Amino acid sequence: MIERSYHFGTVQYHSHALVLTVVEGYNFGWTEGKIIMEDALALYTDNRKVTYISNRENSYSLKPADWLKLMKTRERLNAYFIVGKAHNSLLSIPLERMFLGNIFKTFKSLPEALEASKQLQQGHFKKL
Repeated sequence: MIERSYHFGTVQYHSHALVLTVVEGYNFGWTEGKIIMEDALALYTDNRKVTYISNRENSYSLKPADWLKLMKTRERLNAYFIVGKAHNSLLSIPLERMFLGNIFKTFKSLPEALEASKQLQQGHFKKL
């Protein structure tokens, strides 16, 4: 696992997933998403599909128009997981589910999401 710190948060690049944890109060947008995508493409050079895990331990916002741009670049994702316990971290789930459909799942803990991602990569976790 490679962990990189950015001004907007941290990203853990696992062999089967990338985990984004955004800093408290940040307004995340296309500029930040593009940084992550460029780093991911440089690290995952074998064209594998990975799981994107949004670790929502902090409260932050996402620029609505930029969210749509980010979702259009998901061809290298095999799934989109959200980890969150707080009600505020889960408010956008209905909208995200509408755009992402069957590649979308929520979890209460990061270890649980990472294990599901690993199982998905190995072909053992089919039901999303």
